[in-house]
Amino acid sequence: VKFKKMYDRLNKEEGKNQFLTYYLIAAHPGCKEKDMHELKRFTTQELKMNPEQAQVFIPTPGTYSAVMYYTEMDPKTRKKIFVEKDTKRKEKQKNKGLEEKNKKYQNMLNEIKRKLIHEYINQARTILDASDQLTIDTLNRAKDKLAQAQEIDPEAADVLSLKNEIGSLENKFLFEIKQTYSQAKQAMTEGKWDEAYFLLQQVQSKFPNYEDSS
Repeated sequence: VKFKKMYDRLNKEEGKNQFLTYYLIAAHPGCKEKDMHELKRFTTQELKMNPEQAQVFIPTPGTYSAVMYYTEMDPKTRKKIFVEKDTKRKEKQKNKGLEEKNKKYQNMLNEIKRKLIHEYINQARTILDASDQLTIDTLNRAKDKLAQAQEIDPEAADVLSLKNEIGSLENKFLFEIKQTYSQAKQAMTEGKWDEAYFLLQQVQSKFPNYEDSS
């Protein structure tokens, strides 16, 4: 608290609009719901801020916290401590420490997600539209952009639409490649070497190293 007061004072003196970022952990060994209530009170009344993010404790090898988590003891006193291990109750602890129904934060977060998804989808479509002919490289680069959008929200309507579109293009592309390759093999069987070479070149230009086409 003293540090924050000093930090705020120096920012004010320098005319800067800077803020501290707090790393809050829920369900740390020894932590109960009442402790998260106290954390909420402390952050609101003492730090004058409403926490918007918190992380559920994850045991890290080689730390006292991990020892406490697995042994359910204080490593210094050897006394038994409470350790929350139920996933739902861990999340409940986390939510106790956060600002309830923080609509402004959620709206900002959703807007950021929407813009990022829109950007990745546009990049994927640009990749697909820029190519004179569809190739495996084009498909893979578009799928990479789709994967980035899916990491943000796999159920977003635009994401699902792009997923279906790329899936349909990929299925059609692979079918055509397989068909052309089969025609090339048939041509070789019949001794039509010029035709086989032409067909294999088509396969290679779209899908390098497909089967033994090289």
